[in-house]
Amino acid sequence: MAMVASQSFLKDMQVNWGSIATVSEEASRAMETVQAKAKQPEDMISTAQLPVSSVRDAVILLQSPGSGAGRELEPDELQEIVAELIAAYSDPDLQRKIREIYEKQRRAQLQASATGAASEDHMAELREILWPCQTDIAEAYGLPGTTEGLQRIQNSVQRRITEGDVEIRCLADEALMLIGMSPLQNIIQEVKAEDFLNCIYGAAGDSSGTEIEEFFLNLRCETPLEKAARARGLMAARRLKEERNPPGGLTCGLLRTWAAYEKLGLAPQHIISTAPPPVARLKNPSAAQVWEFVLRNQPVIIEGACNPKDFPPAGDFADFDYLRARCGHRYVKVKGDSCWDNKGRQLFLNDPTIEISVSDYLDLVEVAEEHETCISWYMGKLPLHTDLPELFEDINSSPNSPWRKFGTCFGENNKGVHTYFGCGGNTTCIHSDPSENLLLVVMGEKFMDIYPPCDAACMHTTVKKFLNSLVPPFIDPNFVPEEVDKNWGNYKYAQPQKVHLKAGDLFYLPIFWWHSVQGSIGRNMILNWWCLQHPYKEHKYTGYEGAREVLEVLQHLNEAWSSNDKSSASAQERSVAQELGNGVLYSDSMCAASNSYKKLVAPPAPKSLSQENRGMNDMNSMSLGPTKARAPATSGSVPTNGFRWKSSR
Repeated sequence: MAMVASQSFLKDMQVNWGSIATVSEEASRAMETVQAKAKQPEDMISTAQLPVSSVRDAVILLQSPGSGAGRELEPDELQEIVAELIAAYSDPDLQRKIREIYEKQRRAQLQASATGAASEDHMAELREILWPCQTDIAEAYGLPGTTEGLQRIQNSVQRRITEGDVEIRCLADEALMLIGMSPLQNIIQEVKAEDFLNCIYGAAGDSSGTEIEEFFLNLRCETPLEKAARARGLMAARRLKEERNPPGGLTCGLLRTWAAYEKLGLAPQHIISTAPPPVARLKNPSAAQVWEFVLRNQPVIIEGACNPKDFPPAGDFADFDYLRARCGHRYVKVKGDSCWDNKGRQLFLNDPTIEISVSDYLDLVEVAEEHETCISWYMGKLPLHTDLPELFEDINSSPNSPWRKFGTCFGENNKGVHTYFGCGGNTTCIHSDPSENLLLVVMGEKFMDIYPPCDAACMHTTVKKFLNSLVPPFIDPNFVPEEVDKNWGNYKYAQPQKVHLKAGDLFYLPIFWWHSVQGSIGRNMILNWWCLQHPYKEHKYTGYEGAREVLEVLQHLNEAWSSNDKSSASAQERSVAQELGNGVLYSDSMCAASNSYKKLVAPPAPKSLSQENRGMNDMNSMSLGPTKARAPATSGSVPTNGFRWKSSR
């Protein structure tokens, strides 16, 4: 990677680093230059690391996301700090070292491409040479000369840029170019959602769209191994297509998604393309009644399931004064990466990374409500048991929490309770979760489009993003815009259903149901209980009823081609075998099967069971820790189909 030449807008200025007020006019002119030379969306995406993360990753200080809690840096003070970093990075001796690192990395990449070996990451070495000047500057401004102090500066820079601070952004661009990195002109907010999703698909690689049957048909077979692979793989791929009938064929991206389905035991009948069951609405159901819907993997809304009298958090969490007093001092990670779709919705794309105090966040929400606008943040996917233990304690001590009522319908809840809290119509892209989901609306409203697991073929997933759809959310399949149909032609076969949830409603969203979510314009909050499937519901796959056999074929092809550089396999064929056959599919952390069924309780018992035993079941299912065994122990591993190359030659 060549060193980026820096055209500094500060180079002709006599800058007093203690007073940066003169930067404003220059920064404005620099921003005009940046905007005039704006990259095309394809270039903007390709220059970023996937998953694309705009300003979240180590923009100036090359630190991993961490604790940004502590004294809030004032805008003028932050400008001075970044300006001092620019001065330090401009040191000729440091610039020479930076160039040497990039030259070393360039040679390593050339060698790696020639030999097929993995190249070393130069970032660690870059962090090491920048560390002394960074920590000196942090200490000069009263911050710890440690990773924590640098993370605090970095978090402040990220926050100001996401809030739209032009001057900080221009200074950050200057610092980035001096250390050989791309400027922040490719932040997500400048890309339309539709362009972003389309570019992600292109950046994910050609193999995601490769049709598996065509792959085996076109495989050039020279060795007995390759001939056996084509015969067995072709047979397995055709069997899968006939049984599940996916529109658009069986692609690598779809196979990756199905592998996740099977790993966690989604029953085959839920994968085959059929009309989805309707979303039912119940009032005051028993756990046994909800259990019937869980067994069918059918969504259900429980209207008015919680009220402040029976479940105090339903009222307390909607009271900002209560939240400020209870946990306002806490710092939490919020989502800050968003873009806008053609309907004017603000789509939040990545996991939370930027830290902000709860009090500050509440203030921003109130200001946004007053002006009927939105904020740059979304408190999404926040684990209460670790980040806001006070609120977790409130939920855990409530005798009528949703989990106490209906927890016996599900497997282990080892993630506690999460919250999603935002305003301004906060929106998420279409995705699915590898967990059963019990969702309670605490305040505001939620609007959802939900799709059955069999619609995975319509979602245009990739091998790398196998539980995320690339299709823009909230599109009616009966009226698909021409541009959407051009890029995502299978979506017109999708079968979405509309779901509208109000405060107090409880929603069961089954495992692997696809969904996009939009919050109400005003403040809105939900609580989530994610959990495993109950072992009575989980399906045990064999090699011949799912994707496992195709994956084993690709795994053995990958092993053979990796050890034989003279093979006639093309680059695309090697890519397919490597991505789908490297063993990651069945050991992925987000889809790892649990072996802790002994911790689970039995499903809701029939009405003849005593109320005392029911209460015991509810209490056992409440804990995050082990509980007494009530279900037969079973293995969480996927059984092999017995296929081995030695026996097939």
